[in-house]
Amino acid sequence: MTVAILTTYLPVTNHRGSRLKATTMLPRPDGQKVSVTVGLYELHGNDAEKHAQVARMLVEKLGWAGRWVGGDAGGASYVFVKVFSDVQALGFTIDPPPSTSE
Repeated sequence: MTVAILTTYLPVTNHRGSRLKATTMLPRPDGQKVSVTVGLYELHGNDAEKHAQVARMLVEKLGWAGRWVGGDAGGASYVFVKVFSDVQALGFTIDPPPSTSE
């Protein structure tokens, strides 16, 4: 089963600085989602790299392994999914349109 991780920017509040939060999209059997929240000051790199770092922290917390890929989900969020090498993974491929030469 493929699990997605959503990372979200949390803006500064009166009590906390800006943070990134990574959350599993598939809840545990008890119905709770697992998350990690990290202050931006603890992260390095551009926005995408910071989101990837927080997603990695969540994967490590859960003891998961494998290769993960992600992309911008809009609204200061990114989504990450595990890459599978078997046919059980849900996915698709779109071939590029044929080129037209004159």
